Amino acid sequence: MDGYMVFNYQPTTGLCCPVAIINGLVALFGQGIPPVVIKQIYEITLDCRHANGTSSEALQKVVRAINAAARQHPKRFPCKARYLWGRRVTVRMLARVLDCGGVAVPIVLVSRNEHHAITALYADPEWVYVFDGYYRKRYGHLRGCQSANRSGQIVVAEANLRIRREVLECSGHQQYALGPRREREAIILERRSCE
Repeated sequence: MDGYMVFNYQPTTGLCCPVAIINGLVALFGQGIPPVVIKQIYEITLDCRHANGTSSEALQKVVRAINAAARQHPKRFPCKARYLWGRRVTVRMLARVLDCGGVAVPIVLVSRNEHHAITALYADPEWVYVFDGYYRKRYGHLRGCQSANRSGQIVVAEANLRIRREVLECSGHQQYALGPRREREAIILERRSCE
């Protein structure tokens, strides 16, 4: 990772998707993200919103934009992005990506009809550790979720929430669940090995 890393919190409720994707890129590349990529992520995700959040079409466009930038800057920005949907998005698959040094941006439920993007950073056999860009002082009221930051302070570039694997895998409409299998979505971000 290049230089000093800082994860961002979303300034308003509608910015979870671009903030989560950019935080994922920061986790992989530090400050080495081409500015044009950040600009494109914001433009695409804010132009393609619908009532429940950022559209699937926007997520696919973001993946194409990241991969195009990686092709233009293969040494400075060796990133590989993938869009996954439906039954392919499982906690087991996300954990496999995290174990290999990648980052996942799964879309989770925060209510029956509202989706939210978070940045998954690492996993252990019981928990998935994420950075949630929606600032909350406590997560204790959410079943199956705990603050990963015991001090309550805002921490730079590390997980601020841990979610039990079974909660995340839930196909119901529970908070921080991936939700119904046919509606699941995630962006996978990985470092490409330089040729």
